[in-house]
Amino acid sequence: MKKLLLITLLFTAFFTKAQCWESVSVGGGHVLGIQSDGTLWSWGYNNWGQLGNGTNFISPVPEQVGTATNWTTVHSGGAHCFGIKDDGTLWAWGHNGQGKLGIGTFTLEMSANPVQVGISTWKMLSTGTNFTIGIRANGTLWSWGQNQDGTVGDGTTIDRAAPVLINASTNWKMTSSSSFRTLAVKEDGTLWGWGSNDSNRLGFPGGTPASYMNVVAVPTQIGTATDWKSVASGFAHTIALKNDNTLWIWGDGNHGQLGNNSTTTFIPYPLQLGTATDWANIESRSSSCLAIKTDGTLWVWGLNNNGTLGNGTQTNLLVPTQITTENNWLSLSSSNNVTAALKTDGSLYTWGYNFFYQIGDITVDTETVVVTPLLINTCNLGTEVFNQKSVKLYPNPVQNRLYVASEETQQYQIYSILGTKISEGTLTVGNSIDCSGVSGGVYLLNLIDEMGNVSTVKFVKE
Repeated sequence: MKKLLLITLLFTAFFTKAQCWESVSVGGGHVLGIQSDGTLWSWGYNNWGQLGNGTNFISPVPEQVGTATNWTTVHSGGAHCFGIKDDGTLWAWGHNGQGKLGIGTFTLEMSANPVQVGISTWKMLSTGTNFTIGIRANGTLWSWGQNQDGTVGDGTTIDRAAPVLINASTNWKMTSSSSFRTLAVKEDGTLWGWGSNDSNRLGFPGGTPASYMNVVAVPTQIGTATDWKSVASGFAHTIALKNDNTLWIWGDGNHGQLGNNSTTTFIPYPLQLGTATDWANIESRSSSCLAIKTDGTLWVWGLNNNGTLGNGTQTNLLVPTQITTENNWLSLSSSNNVTAALKTDGSLYTWGYNFFYQIGDITVDTETVVVTPLLINTCNLGTEVFNQKSVKLYPNPVQNRLYVASEETQQYQIYSILGTKISEGTLTVGNSIDCSGVSGGVYLLNLIDEMGNVSTVKFVKE
């Protein structure tokens, strides 16, 4: 009876503590994610403290940032990062050049820990190379950081170290920023833009005075349409959705990022791509484009030299092309190096150029290009140890080989959730356990040191 009770408690603990991924955001060489319990995680490059863990060390696998359990939104810039908590407070960390953290100072070079941005009640934000745009809970529009080419949008060229109000309208819905420009949508469906407008990349219709300006220094409406749903600003192009789920494109198509089967086309104003009316989610922060349709399928096109399209090659795609056969993709985030995506079951996938472990799987060597979606984690059940030994497992969940980071040579035993021994053997430091023959499910791993002390860790086999 006691054994049955113990098994029941362990089973309940494993599944009530299951932490699925809620959101993910890719930076220049790092990735941030929030799990369903409100915890914040980071991995990859960390030269400016962009992982937020108080260090400058690379993390090859997702590691929790602090102990807070109330993160709701996270966003990665090139090397500056932001998170919003459930009380509406905004927190920043990473590189602070040009004041882009918004914490009120230009002199602090970086912060390796989250620091609160003065004013509170934020809803969402987007980042350019050295500036940030934010929408507060009351729907007003704010900005800070480098103001080259009018990127801050306050009508000046003065860098701002703290958030400044750039538009007092209370119906701003969402923004998307690239290197030197921002596109935004209001709740009324109107489309707005500001910043660098070289060759009219903001997309103003012909004849509009702003279309002849290289710099648009304040938010300015683009056209008269009132049915815009969302927008994604790439390096030199833009893709957008309307309320009828049609896809629209404009800007530079030199890498096929306009999806119109051309690398020579430049489109100076919004133009519908194809006739499909089932586009649901779009992403583009470089010259690669990714989108999810209403049926949950994943489509990609544009620049692919770093494998960010995930289609099994490093060849550019000139038209939207479906990758994988799965139909449960939920959300996307990408940079010019890596793409991260979540499925509706809370699982996390990454692909692209792993130059600083931003893939999030320590078994993938640096300088490796991962050209198809790689499963990093389904629901992270953690690697809690039931005594005081320091043990970490990766990847967890595991598909083939389970790597153990521990302090000493040990014997290992694998038990099922019902207490049946599955396998055992000797584990030396740095070795892995072959789990390819283990059926999918939740297991207990006993690690036994030379003194007979046992550390028990749970893991999941895909």
